[in-house]
Amino acid sequence: MDNDNLIKAPGYTLVNFNLHYDPGAQVVYLKGLRLFFEVQNLLNKTYVASANNVSDSISAVTGLQNSANLVAGTGGSIYAGAPRSFIGGVKVTF
Repeated sequence: MDNDNLIKAPGYTLVNFNLHYDPGAQVVYLKGLRLFFEVQNLLNKTYVASANNVSDSISAVTGLQNSANLVAGTGGSIYAGAPRSFIGGVKVTF
């Protein structure tokens, strides 16, 4: 998250569930009908989706690079990922 890679966001694994159904319905003006249901982030895990780059700095006293604790406190923005989401719908082909 910073230029010298002193600060890192933890890795994560998301589990999603998708269910799709094509009933094969044949209607005069309807070529196809598909139903779907999705659960994103099934385990409702908290994760870092994105983060702004944090600038590194040097100490005015010693001239050396500041530690990761000081760099992390400079106001970088961390954006959390989406919580568990339920999505469903119908796809129709004419």
